[in-house]
Amino acid sequence: MSEADHLSTANCAFSSADFEELLSAEGAVDIDRLREASRTGIPSSVRGEVWKYLLGVSCPDNTENFATQRSLFEEFNRVQQRTVEDTDPTRQLSPDLLKQLRAEIRRHFAFLQRQFEENDDEWDNMSPAMFGQQIPTIERIVSSQHDNNVNDGSIDGTQLSSCGSTIATGSGVPYDVERLFLLERLILMHISAKNVELDLSAVYLLAPFLHCMPDPCSVYFSFLALQDYIESIESAGMDRILAKFIMLFRTFEPDLCSHFEDEELRPNEWAIPWLRHLLCAELPFFCVLRLWDTYFALSSDLELHMFVCLAILSLCKESLLECDYSELKGSLQQLPTLDVDHLLALANNMQNQARAAWNI
Repeated sequence: MSEADHLSTANCAFSSADFEELLSAEGAVDIDRLREASRTGIPSSVRGEVWKYLLGVSCPDNTENFATQRSLFEEFNRVQQRTVEDTDPTRQLSPDLLKQLRAEIRRHFAFLQRQFEENDDEWDNMSPAMFGQQIPTIERIVSSQHDNNVNDGSIDGTQLSSCGSTIATGSGVPYDVERLFLLERLILMHISAKNVELDLSAVYLLAPFLHCMPDPCSVYFSFLALQDYIESIESAGMDRILAKFIMLFRTFEPDLCSHFEDEELRPNEWAIPWLRHLLCAELPFFCVLRLWDTYFALSSDLELHMFVCLAILSLCKESLLECDYSELKGSLQQLPTLDVDHLLALANNMQNQARAAWNI
């Protein structure tokens, strides 16, 4: 077991059996108990199912949950069909944007695969069979593109082969290009259904759900729930949030804050992505999973996330003080593996200090 995977499961105060008992309760799932158990980490075997309850995708009342899931599945199929049939250019990606999206997906999956190489079991558990029969095979995709004479910058058969071999080079980890297409399809569904512009952070926000959940419908609606969470953060005013964060940064780590200023590293180059997207692209993948366990258990505690970001800076202070501008930017975009339980404890301590000093 890799160090990262150890951090995501070994410190859970509640076992898989404890969670399964909560999930299998007659009548209704006790959400309060489930949240309390989830705060200290969720075992990987039940994480996806627990997240669905914490995010409101699954209904706690067992008598209503079947109807809820059926309704979501029907809505998922409708959205999927509308996306296929939608010809409105305002809800479709240009060839250049589609290339950017696919490049970002390939880049992220290559990054994930490097993390999974030490733990083949985790990658094997992400079998394409988990996603049913709705995912197109490579042959069907290539055939469809050939039949339609597509020449708009999309991936052709040669590129598919190259994409797969490039990511899999030097690795014994099974590689499956179908995951890339599923991730792309879900993002395109979201863009079409919500009439929003492409945000490449969606690749990183969707990937944890894709890893933890057994069907595209659950992945899609959990992602939508997370989008609501993020929108609630932004509704508080990102400029105000950023100003408060920088004030706290200057208070808790004045030397490091001054170093950032001396190197002319602007907050919008690193702090805004950290605050807005819950560190999904910056932390190692298993750290993200463990951190989100606590975040989802606490619902929308923006204050905690702000102090988690401060705690990361505190833990990485010594190495960051040695970095120049380009090294700082790179280090803040790709953080080291951290003990998330220790990180959360430090964040809580910093939050308590701030409350005692400034009542915030």
